[in-house]
Amino acid sequence: MTMPNKYPDVPGPYPLVVGELTDASVTGVILKTSGAKPGKYAADVVEYEPGKRLWFVLLPGFASVPYTVQALDADGNIAAEKTLNDPINDTGDIKISANR
Repeated sequence: MTMPNKYPDVPGPYPLVVGELTDASVTGVILKTSGAKPGKYAADVVEYEPGKRLWFVLLPGFASVPYTVQALDADGNIAAEKTLNDPINDTGDIKISANR
């Protein structure tokens, strides 16, 4: 999962959060934002070649950190979760829970 760096001519962090789904049991992603106007956004999932999927969420300009990314299984249960505190540099893997 990555959040692109700030571009010199675009104020604030670029409002796109993206990631690759590497576990076939994950069927969806939800991103929750905080701040004065908290929100919950369902990611779009795109299969770009057989068996390879990306997800992305385009956030409104007022979205504030922390962001919570939740990977969901087919039953809508949270399979993995990660909180992102840095809207520019926070990247990494979200590990699937062993308790599923």
